[in-house]
Amino acid sequence: MFKRIADLNVHYEVQGEGAPLVLLHGGGSRAQTFEEMVPILAKAWRVYTFDMRGFGDTERPPEPKLSYDVWQADLLRFLDAFGLEQVVLGGWSLGGAVALNFTLEYPRRVSQLVIIGAMSPRLEVSDRSGFEQRRALIERGATPAEIVARPSSSPRRPSARTVSSTSPMPSRRCGRSTSATTPATTSRCSRPTKTAPRSAIASTRFAARR
Repeated sequence: MFKRIADLNVHYEVQGEGAPLVLLHGGGSRAQTFEEMVPILAKAWRVYTFDMRGFGDTERPPEPKLSYDVWQADLLRFLDAFGLEQVVLGGWSLGGAVALNFTLEYPRRVSQLVIIGAMSPRLEVSDRSGFEQRRALIERGATPAEIVARPSSSPRRPSARTVSSTSPMPSRRCGRSTSATTPATTSRCSRPTKTAPRSAIASTRFAARR
């Protein structure tokens, strides 16, 4: 289905009855990402999915340029167009970042927030050169031992939050925790994939039984 909202002809789908739930897809994807999840959720929610600006069947006008602020404004207009005063908002990857940004800006419009594999667009982008170097090694057939043995040439950058020398407040970035009074600890970070994780699909079965 299509609906004209401001400068966009938005492709969207609605299924189910109940409290409104809006799902936002990831980058390089479309609303169809959630096709296995929606029938489960629709047993308990009225589920709205749509192709965001620049993706799927929703047109992409030459202006404005794509940005988190633009997608945030599009989401606000989408909710207003359907008379949705408050929703459960879920997003995956880029959609999760849009959902998080929107919730920080319009907290009264979101009753619950669910994000999968996303980071805040308000954080400083970290240096990924070390990751890219290791990926190149893998593509050339290097062994795990060779990859680990080769030091990264990328400089360390401070995390998005600056920790003062007197504050014990930890700073976290992708599983790394540091503070002025405690040693650094690390944990494995999950990688986003190009399709919605099956674990996330399976977890919706619990939500549908609400």
